Amino acid sequence: VFTSSILWLEYDRNKTFKTENLESKLSVYVDFIHAYVSIKKLNLNQIDDLSSIISIFPNNLRLTIVRDDGKVFFDNDVPEALMMENHSERPEIKKAFLRDFGSNVRFSTSMQRKYIYYAKHFKEGYIIRVAMPYDIKMEDSLKPDAHFFFIVSGMFLLVVFVMLYISSAFAGSINKLKDFVSMARRENSNFEEISFPDGEFGAICHQIVDLYKQLDSSKEKLAMEREKLLQHFYTTEEGLCFFTAQGEKIYANSHYIQQLNFLTDEPSLSVYTIFEDPLFSELQEFISNKTPTNSNLFEDKISKNGKHFILKSMRFDDGSFEITIHDITKMEKTRRLKQEMTSNIAHELRTPICSICGYLETLKAQPTLEQEKRILFIERAYCQAIRLSELVQDISMISSMEEGTAHFELENIHVQPLLEEIKNDLSPKLNEANIFFEIQVNYHVEIKGNRTLIKSIFNNLATNAVAYAGQNVGIVVDMYMEDENYYYFSFVDTGKGVEDQYLGRLFERFYRISEGRTRDTGRSGLGLSIVKNAVLFHKGEIAVKNRRGGGLEFLFNLKKL
Repeated sequence: VFTSSILWLEYDRNKTFKTENLESKLSVYVDFIHAYVSIKKLNLNQIDDLSSIISIFPNNLRLTIVRDDGKVFFDNDVPEALMMENHSERPEIKKAFLRDFGSNVRFSTSMQRKYIYYAKHFKEGYIIRVAMPYDIKMEDSLKPDAHFFFIVSGMFLLVVFVMLYISSAFAGSINKLKDFVSMARRENSNFEEISFPDGEFGAICHQIVDLYKQLDSSKEKLAMEREKLLQHFYTTEEGLCFFTAQGEKIYANSHYIQQLNFLTDEPSLSVYTIFEDPLFSELQEFISNKTPTNSNLFEDKISKNGKHFILKSMRFDDGSFEITIHDITKMEKTRRLKQEMTSNIAHELRTPICSICGYLETLKAQPTLEQEKRILFIERAYCQAIRLSELVQDISMISSMEEGTAHFELENIHVQPLLEEIKNDLSPKLNEANIFFEIQVNYHVEIKGNRTLIKSIFNNLATNAVAYAGQNVGIVVDMYMEDENYYYFSFVDTGKGVEDQYLGRLFERFYRISEGRTRDTGRSGLGLSIVKNAVLFHKGEIAVKNRRGGGLEFLFNLKKL
């Protein structure tokens, strides 16, 4: 458009220049004729005398003299000029009246050809008009010079070629970038196959690709971290839920719904129950910023239906927050058991220690004490020391079992010889109480375990039966069944048994059915607890029940080799 405008403007200016140049020549002719008329002092009736000077002008020049009223008095190409029509309406004549001169290119009706006219008005009362035929030769002479158009057109084509070359290179980079974007949208980009042309734009495209690589790598890492978090959220035992600043759910795991339903009176699948139930009023105040606090953390302990929960909330910088519900019932139970065990251990240790201290203080305070009493006190202090040692040993064994297998070596053990050994060790007490001990276990019964723990299972059961079953009873150890993985044992005594209400607590540490029972028998109160832990250590299970004919029956299994 710009080039076309320049060409059109130059064409119009060149044409105007040549036209004005031609009109200057015609004006010279008109002035010459007017000067001739003025010098010769010719009037309109003597115009015919002009024929003598017309010969000096171009032979195709047409001369016309028109009076102010438009009447033609002379025309060198029309013999009967006076008979011509009035020329006052001719364009060049009208222009001459208005501004003393005028020109026009038009078709002559009298001569039946096209002319270029130039007319000039003089104060003497006439208009001199000259004209030259506007033929092909004249048109060619008025045409602008072609060399300018050739130069401009050539420059235009050169610029177009350069622009096409530049735009082609630019378009190549654009198309490569477009292909890269398409591949990136399909998320299967092979960045190594993408190349861009050299140049500044190509360098920019390479930087864009590098940035996308970093973004894609960060996106993959973020997706992996997100997957890890989701797996953690799925597997964690805590109830977890995230909310926006407006209180809308972002994510909640199944434990959150389960534990929330346990705490509320009406079961619901909605995560927003926590904002409505009065049980969580303190949490609701924290979330709504009604509680004056400088901390973004909230923690509360809730106990309901025999279970204990820790309720936590954390507010983030963008106003969003998370709520966690953690079931600490097991932890609370463990804490109480540890507290109770510590109290029981202190209580159990206090008795033999006090006894030992009492006997020793008596011996120290009375150096003249009779020899028999002195020996008696020493023997009693010794018995209490033995009891104390056994108690410490039992506690140490339980602690070792809870810590894991690293403290115990495993070996192949034949059960039947081990039972015979225990029977022999207890034979004095068995004979004293008239207790019959029968072993119904074949020699081939062999398990892989720790000998000390396996022996403690049967030894504690037998010692417990001797201590509490009574006199004139029987003890039977039977391997009554086996499968691919386990041997199943039954340990039976035909003694007094215990009331059903106490059966469920027999394996508890330091549990006493009646006060003083453990101390009377010299037992530590940990025997059956050791039995249970030793069975569990060997991947087995144990249960106890009262026999129909009287006495207790312990049923347990131990893993084979």
